[in-house]
Amino acid sequence: GTDLTPTDAVTVEATSTSEIDSIAATAVLAVGAGSGPGVAISLAGSVSLGKITNTVEALVRSTSNVYTGSGHDMVVRATDASSISGDAGSGSLAVGAGSGPGVAVSGAGSIGINEIANVVRASISDSFVEIGGDLLVEAISESEVSVVAVAISGAVGAGSAGIGVSGAGAVALNEIANTVEASLINADIDPTGPLSAVTVNAEDRSTITADGGGVALSVGAGSTGVGVAVGGTVADNRIGAVDIDDVDTDNLQVSGIDDPDTPQDEGAPVPLGPLEHSVRALVINTTIGASGARANAVEVTASSTARIDVLAVAGAAGVGAGSVGVGAALAGVFSTNRSRGIVEAAVVNSEVW
Repeated sequence: GTDLTPTDAVTVEATSTSEIDSIAATAVLAVGAGSGPGVAISLAGSVSLGKITNTVEALVRSTSNVYTGSGHDMVVRATDASSISGDAGSGSLAVGAGSGPGVAVSGAGSIGINEIANVVRASISDSFVEIGGDLLVEAISESEVSVVAVAISGAVGAGSAGIGVSGAGAVALNEIANTVEASLINADIDPTGPLSAVTVNAEDRSTITADGGGVALSVGAGSTGVGVAVGGTVADNRIGAVDIDDVDTDNLQVSGIDDPDTPQDEGAPVPLGPLEHSVRALVINTTIGASGARANAVEVTASSTARIDVLAVAGAAGVGAGSVGVGAALAGVFSTNRSRGIVEAAVVNSEVW
């Protein structure tokens, strides 16, 4: 345990501002030309991967005794502002031309995958705190993922028979699963100031912004011209209920409050699904104030403003020109976005005066 008797305010604070900025881009050009057949094949691809798994904790624990001076506050705060910006772009162009057949094949693909799974915790546990002012226990998470994935492909085939085949695809996959907890567990809080207030606050402000586009163009020109183009975009974004590797599941626990009537050690942590997104403000087995020393106000709040913004586009154009011309184009977009989590504020087995 720790004894801390300052004359002024007490602040216990942990802050993380992890940041990943990534740009992956490729461009490819292929040209095949001659007096005979002209053949060109061009392929381009880019991949951007980002992952953040942090533990940010501000803790007062293990039979600590803390006293603040008269009129002075105590703050226990953990904040995380992790951000990932990952852009992936690819461009491919193939030109095949000749007095004989002209064949051009072009393909481009871009993939952006980003994951954030953090633990942000502010807690006073198994300790005594005497405050002459206000007490704030606060955990705030502001995770942000922003990704742009773009692929552009073009193919031109010209000759006695012109054949152009082009394909482009963009994929954006983003996941956030944080554990955000502010808590008083097995604590004794003694407010001595006439206007002392106790606040336990947990906030989540996670956002995912994903833009993806796949565009393909093909042209076939000759006595027989064939142009085939395929463009597609896939966007899959999730907050909560995700599968992220390399997460320290031993630290993804919250206090056992799901069923207070179930026999268990007081305040003992129970496992939480490690890939859920949870925001909890908890007061468990704790005494705040007494009949002769009441707190002026007690607030226990949990909030989440999780948000997903997606723009997914796809385009394709196939042109066949000649005495026989065939053009075929196919474009598609698949977008799935899910947000599932737990937001909970609870006072359990506690006395509040």
